[in-house]
Amino acid sequence: MAAVCANCGIEVDDTDVACPECGDENNLSLRPGSGKTERFAAAFAYFTFIPAIIFLFWARFKADGFVRFHSFQSIFVTITAALLAGALRLLFVTFSFISFLAAALIVTLVCLACFVLWIVLLVKALQGRQFKLPWIGKLAKSQAGA
Repeated sequence: MAAVCANCGIEVDDTDVACPECGDENNLSLRPGSGKTERFAAAFAYFTFIPAIIFLFWARFKADGFVRFHSFQSIFVTITAALLAGALRLLFVTFSFISFLAAALIVTLVCLACFVLWIVLLVKALQGRQFKLPWIGKLAKSQAGA
């Protein structure tokens, strides 16, 4: 079965890890070894960090770079979100002295952006794509060996 590059639309061999036309390795619509089970496991890793950690140690997914990548990315996104939540709490306290409405708006927008990011990560995992986030995705890829 052939894969299609989502970046340039060229049909590539399903054994290729990157598009021979544009060189993009993240946007192949069918990744080798990304069957239904692997895609569901990768998506489930984003629900909390707990399934992500379990998938890293589960023998079935230990050698699967796709599931490992999404598990590591999920863990790193969780850590980043926790740090962001702490920073937002301090920011909210600071801005609430100036304008409570502005502080509430900032927190609401950041939370909405995090929710949209979570949905995008779920959909990309279910599509069988390794959607790399800036900095976090590169770190996840190096940890997963994918």
